[in-house]
Amino acid sequence: MRPPIPKPSTIDEVAALAGVSVATVSRALRGLPNVAPATRERVSLAAAELRYRADANASALASGRSRLVALAMPVQHSWYFAQIVAGAEAAIRESGYDLLVYSVQSEAQRRRFLTEQAPFRNRVDGLIVIDLSLPVDEASAVEATGVSVVTVGFETGRFDSVVIDDRRASRELVTHLLRRGHRRIGVIAGGATELRFTVPGERLAGYRDALKGFGITFEPELVQRGDFTLDGAAAATHRLLDADRPPTAIFAMSDEMAYAGMDVARTRGLRVPEDLSFAGFDGHELSSMFGLTTVHQPVAEIGGAAARQLIRRMERPSSPPRHHPIDTTLRVRRSVSNLT
Repeated sequence: MRPPIPKPSTIDEVAALAGVSVATVSRALRGLPNVAPATRERVSLAAAELRYRADANASALASGRSRLVALAMPVQHSWYFAQIVAGAEAAIRESGYDLLVYSVQSEAQRRRFLTEQAPFRNRVDGLIVIDLSLPVDEASAVEATGVSVVTVGFETGRFDSVVIDDRRASRELVTHLLRRGHRRIGVIAGGATELRFTVPGERLAGYRDALKGFGITFEPELVQRGDFTLDGAAAATHRLLDADRPPTAIFAMSDEMAYAGMDVARTRGLRVPEDLSFAGFDGHELSSMFGLTTVHQPVAEIGGAAARQLIRRMERPSSPPRHHPIDTTLRVRRSVSNLT
């Protein structure tokens, strides 16, 4: 005859042995903040002694929370978005939550995701929306679900947000090129999409601000779409270099597009920066190897900041929306020549 299977310990027994409340046991074992180190250790020892194993599903049902956070973004295959997800996931897991990632690649998909299907409704406690610029009716629909929301890369006025100042950063970068004596500066732009991605427009506005500050007339033909892809950036570079008066410097709206442009320049026999200068935007980890002058934005930190802000929002849902700006840094390297 088999011996009886021992009855599993309960969280109440752990709390009694550790001399703390059940809520404290729950927070300590999930790694949540606001638990003293000594208390956390005492709870861990009690749980180990009793061989207690938390039931995540039961805990979620008891608390009325799923311990899940959703993240929605336009694409999943770019360096920028991968870094955002990595930073967000690390912070979310540290707080005892799990992450669901959704890809929203068109206006119709965005509308279905936010209004009609809303697969996150009744499934997650919070939602991070990256670069999807919500129309008023869609923002209202999301708000009506009661899910806590943080946006990244844009502001709505009704949700918490984490952003950089793309316009100011681009203005600073292009001003650097102008101070180096460059007067014909080409742009490999991101291109507008039906998702109303605001970054290309903000970075182009910064470019135009810098030109205006030096009394230089904006020339639309110096702006060519690269659509944040390597092939698109290569084609845009060829168009810029085939112009009757090609630029002496090119500002790419992402470091990856700058890499593609630099490769095209070399295949055409041009030296970087002696014959053609390049500057990028993002702070990709390979940019130092390429010697690329760029605007560095701490992308993983942005994802982490958004996740931490969302956790705070879920814990204090009635507090006013908070706008969290993230600083960028101009990193000057050898890809820009001095014409002065």
